Amino acid sequence: MKTGIVIEITGKDAIVMKNGGEFITLPAKEGWKKGDIIPVNRRKRPAVPIRRFLAAAAACLCLAVSGGGYHYYYAQAALISVDVNPSIELSVNRQDRVTSTAALNEDGKALLTGIRLTGMECGEAVRELLQAESSGQYPADHKNVVVTVYSTNEDRQSRLLKEIRETADHALTTRAADGSTEYRAVTSEEVKAAHSCGVTAGKYIYLQKLEEAAPETDITQYSHCSIDEIKEHISNCESRHQTDYEGSGSKYSGSEHADSRHSESEHTGSEHSDSEHTGSEHSNSEHTGLEHSDSEHLDSEHSGAGHSN
Repeated sequence: MKTGIVIEITGKDAIVMKNGGEFITLPAKEGWKKGDIIPVNRRKRPAVPIRRFLAAAAACLCLAVSGGGYHYYYAQAALISVDVNPSIELSVNRQDRVTSTAALNEDGKALLTGIRLTGMECGEAVRELLQAESSGQYPADHKNVVVTVYSTNEDRQSRLLKEIRETADHALTTRAADGSTEYRAVTSEEVKAAHSCGVTAGKYIYLQKLEEAAPETDITQYSHCSIDEIKEHISNCESRHQTDYEGSGSKYSGSEHADSRHSESEHTGSEHSDSEHTGSEHSNSEHTGLEHSDSEHLDSEHSGAGHSN
């Protein structure tokens, strides 16, 4: 299907630039806005009023000078990701308008079937995502939202983060009171690493935190989880490690106590042995004294017998 970009809407007509830079005039449909990508299935009108033609020509010239018509419009200037459980990425052009969307999980695919975001200003698109009725329990059941912005232009990245925060926060008033919304600037390395795992940059940040809490974890097994679920896994791992650490300290203390008791037992046993040894020596001494007494007695008797003789 051929498509075109709505350049201007005047009354009932819309000036549309087709792929390749050709301008045509079509009857404007309800809901069309400047920057929208629309299907172009009918032949162009044979004539365009001079005023509209000049307006279209001026828009064409502006785009051409800036970098080249149709391709300029679609050139990605920023990448925005939104994660709750639906994981969605928005490709944004230099006019801050969404040129394409991508769902990175099944919930994201279901959400995008119910809304149309291309052509919208990116802040409005993020708000539309958060307010989408087709997302079911999207803002109510899941408490944590992560929004990331990547751009090679740091000024644009900072500006978009600020604008999206201001726009999206208004849409999150119905979110759980104990929930949180994070807005993060991410690098190209983080985006590439996230895509290699099949997730958004926002979810990848928390998968990295999970890996830090439990290095043995295969984070790809958690790529389908919501931000809430990943944060819960992180908390459980940290609690388990803390319990193991405290248990290890208790075992060490018990070992010291056992060693102390063993040492005291040995010391007491040694004293008992020494006591027995001393007693034995005393007994030998008495025995020696007795023998000495008997010997004197015998000598006395022998002396007496000799005297009698």
